[in-house]
Amino acid sequence: AVEGILRDACNASCAAGYSGNPMARCPLDGAEFVFDGCAADCVAPRPFHAYDSPGGIRNAADPTCAEGDSVSNSGFCTARCLPGFSAAPKILNCSDGNLTPATFGCVEDCHAPDHSPHMDDVACAELVVGAVLPHGGQCTPRCEAGYRPN
Repeated sequence: AVEGILRDACNASCAAGYSGNPMARCPLDGAEFVFDGCAADCVAPRPFHAYDSPGGIRNAADPTCAEGDSVSNSGFCTARCLPGFSAAPKILNCSDGNLTPATFGCVEDCHAPDHSPHMDDVACAELVVGAVLPHGGQCTPRCEAGYRPN
């Protein structure tokens, strides 16, 4: 046997609510092991509920992040809203227990313009795949054959 070699492995893991690459190391001979490599996860913002979360995000889905109620450190939260609403901003980054930005809003999507004479059945080119435009989206008008937008 070789002296000074530790034969048993030490498997470190992060506590609940923390994630990362945990490690145990001994900085000096005779010193105690130092555990590091874990950072706090982020808690997803709360959706609005009149009684138990009046300060939550209005029109947000539950959970508010596609990744769930908890987001791993160095991960991100993909913001979720109820149907008919879009998130702004769409992505929040998690770093050591804090989301950046800290929250998001859900803004109402826009509906296609009302049908007018000589308008195509699908009023906006962008609506070929859906019935609403996300907030801040664009509508490129579509006209019947032989007509153009003015």
